[in-house]
Amino acid sequence: EGDGKINLNVNAAAVNAKVLNSGSIKADGGYVVMTARDASNVLNTVVNNSGTIEAKSLKNVNGTILLDGGEQGVVQVGGSIDASGDEAGQTGGNIKAIGKYTNVTGSLKATGDQKGGLIETSGDVLRIADEALINASSTNGKAGEWLLDPLQIVIADTKPDNRGIQKFERYSDADKSSSGNTVTWTCSNNTEKAATTDNMNLVSYILTDQVETMLNKGTKVVIQESGSKDNEEYF
Repeated sequence: EGDGKINLNVNAAAVNAKVLNSGSIKADGGYVVMTARDASNVLNTVVNNSGTIEAKSLKNVNGTILLDGGEQGVVQVGGSIDASGDEAGQTGGNIKAIGKYTNVTGSLKATGDQKGGLIETSGDVLRIADEALINASSTNGKAGEWLLDPLQIVIADTKPDNRGIQKFERYSDADKSSSGNTVTWTCSNNTEKAATTDNMNLVSYILTDQVETMLNKGTKVVIQESGSKDNEEYF
């Protein structure tokens, strides 16, 4: 759009709302929004990025990237997401991924020359894969911030198997069915299948090594249990 804003969204009360990006989106100095919302109370919405999204700072204007699955949606954060501002005098932009279940496997970058930006990963259940790369550092100034905001979170040396959205599976036939509180969907490019909600463990885990790595690379880490300012940790 002329104002530098790119919208990819399904905002109506649509069943099986999906927004998928496997290509390249670029809006330097602009605003990229990927949203998918479903007014029902089942896990029918998916925001899935496996490609490249760039909204780098342009002169003194920061870029913003939002992946929003809504209150009942799944957000799959893969590929490369870049809201950096690395030229002289620039600051990093903002990246936000939010849904009921948020799965981060890709690279999220909001670095800056004078100041790093803000990267937020939020959801009732949050999974940060071992291979995920989070960077909001600054070359010559103040560190940026990575905010983790699930309902419950444990910082540990190891993570249990089969936690929350790790239970998603892949299917090739395009159909959707529901039984009780189990919802299954697929589409032409093999989207994910949600696990039974009864089996979803609402405790999220982050590895101690991951936190230490981000700190050592110059990114401030804030871990907050959603809805409780009393349960907030700064590193």
